[in-house]
Amino acid sequence: KDLPVGRSWPNLPDLDLITSQTRLIIRNFRKFTAAGFLQSLLSSSAFLMTVLGNLMEQRYIIAATAIGSNGIQRTLIEDASS
Repeated sequence: KDLPVGRSWPNLPDLDLITSQTRLIIRNFRKFTAAGFLQSLLSSSAFLMTVLGNLMEQRYIIAATAIGSNGIQRTLIEDASS
């Protein structure tokens, strides 16, 4: 996609420098890089959001179905005044 005029894609900071400064990665391995770690964190977030969405849907589908099929028959409101 094209970005609006005056906008550009954000540049990642020097991930290797940051990992060495924070000592996240002490030894460099071909299979474990700072970029790969960042990608796994972002992917994990998407994974967790999907799982939580599915769990919430399962938990509240019964209530949503009941409200949708029967409608709300009455509403009870408690008053705090005496």
